Amino acid sequence: MGFMVWSTKQGGLIEVRFFVSDGKVVAIRSNDQEAVSFARALLAEYEPINAAEGKLWRLLGGHRFYTDFHETDLGVKGVVEDYSMQGTYEPETTRIVEETVKPGEVCLDAGASVGYFTLLLARKVGAGGTVHAFEPTANLFRYLRRNIEKNHYDSIVKTYCLALSSQAGIIEISGNATGRAGGVRAVPLDSLDIPALDFIKMDIDGSEPEALKGMRKTIERSPNLKAVIEYYPDYIKKLGHNPQDVLDILDRYFTYEKIEKDYGVGYWNYFCIRRH
Repeated sequence: MGFMVWSTKQGGLIEVRFFVSDGKVVAIRSNDQEAVSFARALLAEYEPINAAEGKLWRLLGGHRFYTDFHETDLGVKGVVEDYSMQGTYEPETTRIVEETVKPGEVCLDAGASVGYFTLLLARKVGAGGTVHAFEPTANLFRYLRRNIEKNHYDSIVKTYCLALSSQAGIIEISGNATGRAGGVRAVPLDSLDIPALDFIKMDIDGSEPEALKGMRKTIERSPNLKAVIEYYPDYIKKLGHNPQDVLDILDRYFTYEKIEKDYGVGYWNYFCIRRH
């Protein structure tokens, strides 16, 4: 028997139990019938690894994502379940990536998390391209590596359990990604042997100003660069950074516009195109 637990908008919890025979879900039980219906539709989009232990592959966007409903790290559990509940994750940003990234290109995923955009970028660039995926938190990095391997992108994606910043060392990051803040190893992108980039996706929960400062040289040698960059002023301020630093770098190197619909009040993604 496996189980899933969801929080409600009212702050309560709903538990759904599912029963497994020969690796397949054969029955779903809960006191909340709406939750049963939702779980039935959701589980139809999974492939079992060990369903009785809550370990399954979530089918999302044409890729398989490792899901452990019994994950003990609550921050990571929240991230994984956030992806697990989506039909299409960030649909407008996904559309831009689908339309913009071309075979053979070199891409950067800063804040790769469990790899939704990493895998999408890998599929788009194909065997002739490269994706550099940075995820500094060890537990999410574990999910990222497993998802890359399951979807057979090992030869396309290079992974780094590092944060990006303006200087090398240990930096504090936001707790949004994992449910807790903490120190992680960081490097400037300009210090690595990475050639000109064609596309950047950056979602690093307030660390964007320092990451951008540490990749100026890479941006300057990337004339065809396009990017999707999250802008969340409150998170930036909480880490002691200045939101204006992001806009100053974008103004210098890019034309850019807000991507509508995917985000909420006070935070959003920018779609950026390199100035010539």
